[in-house]
Amino acid sequence: MNLKLSLKTAFAIAATLAATIATVSPANAAVWQPTAANSLDSSSYSITSEDSFTTTAGYSALYNDANDALCITLGQGSCAAATTGSFSGTYILPICESATQILCLEGVNIYKQGSSAAAATFMRQVDAPVTAVVAGSKLPKGGATALFNAPTAPNASGATTYAVAVEADVAIKKGVVTATGFTAVVKPYSLVTDPYTRASKITGIGANAAIEDNSDSKCAFTENGVCGELQDFTLDTRVGVAFRIGKAANTFYSARVKAPVLAVTKAAATNYLKVSLNAQPVAVQGLSIKLPTTNVPAGLTIGSAPKAKTDYTLGGTADVNALRAITGNKPTGVRTMWAFTNQDSTVVDLGTKTACVASNGVKGLIATDALIADSFNPVKASGVVKQTINSFGSNWDSTPTLGNWDLVLANDYARCAFGLAKTGAIKVKPTVAAVAKGAGFAATGTSNASWATASVRNIKFTGSTVVSVAVTK
Repeated sequence: MNLKLSLKTAFAIAATLAATIATVSPANAAVWQPTAANSLDSSSYSITSEDSFTTTAGYSALYNDANDALCITLGQGSCAAATTGSFSGTYILPICESATQILCLEGVNIYKQGSSAAAATFMRQVDAPVTAVVAGSKLPKGGATALFNAPTAPNASGATTYAVAVEADVAIKKGVVTATGFTAVVKPYSLVTDPYTRASKITGIGANAAIEDNSDSKCAFTENGVCGELQDFTLDTRVGVAFRIGKAANTFYSARVKAPVLAVTKAAATNYLKVSLNAQPVAVQGLSIKLPTTNVPAGLTIGSAPKAKTDYTLGGTADVNALRAITGNKPTGVRTMWAFTNQDSTVVDLGTKTACVASNGVKGLIATDALIADSFNPVKASGVVKQTINSFGSNWDSTPTLGNWDLVLANDYARCAFGLAKTGAIKVKPTVAAVAKGAGFAATGTSNASWATASVRNIKFTGSTVVSVAVTK
């Protein structure tokens, strides 16, 4: 996400206790986190897997493009020219307060798989920087991470609390709002007291205002003396999130979920959509490995001469193959996730330029729990849609890895992209090579008036794996 904070963020440690519900003592991080880069020296480097769209700032930050001033209230002070100036930044979508409001979080469902959908109860918004607007303005405001309670769906810690943040890239030019890019993340947490955590906040006034970011990697959010300590999902949970976002002419979604049910409808405001995704969370392998600079496994994309004291990001499916022997063909951890984001409009045409469009503005969604993919959007070649994914062959607990993969294509876009008639039944057929079919392997395809979907279950990883989908009449 595009967040203008590099020159405006300060870090501090302080504490005052401000718990709003019962808390327990702090502990070590409750979920797996990479640590190899913490102990690098002049003769070592590290490689870390990274999911770039599974985190958000947790607060809103809008800036005046003319002078880079932080907008505390749009329409006042350094940001007084709300309808004539130019502003950009990121918003965390606040809870919707009216049927016509734009850029807002409409609802959250969190419940156990197999039971009836149940709405989670909104508790409050985190104490964090927000973007206010002057009274009477029709421009949208920015919020902060929202906290929900789902009493029928405890997370791995037994707590029933979840932090939800939909972060949108926002541009406002002469009163016209553009906001089509987003990341939506749901994080289970339990509340703990921690004397060293404090809330992110706005410091200074006027043109000197800045955001003091006090986030902590082990916390879904931080407040004064409180950490929403990250927990894992239980994998029999289903999560549904609905929000209002600007309609893009050409967009595609990537997700860390399983069994997605996507719905896209027009919102009350012109050129805005209501996007709803209901899906299960997934367990994703994690890698954080420290190596001597003299040990560079063949095939690593970082090259043959890594720099000391450098943490490299796992670069592609080939890197997993290169590291199988040195890691024992297993990751160093696992983390559960529920997140999705939109891809840039220039890379969503299935790898080929086409005039094909989706009438609802969303061409589709691709999701997997594989450790890595060579590209997080599918490519159409030789008459099929393909994606190359990879994971280590064993999980961190030495059980065999069995992966999942899902593809959703807008029905009208799929027909056009595959050269099919606008009416009549279509068939969706996903497959993988025989060597990638693990115990209980299943591949199914379905279609309805809105979507063509493909689901692949229990993928075995002995190397880079290509998942293919054909759409025919």
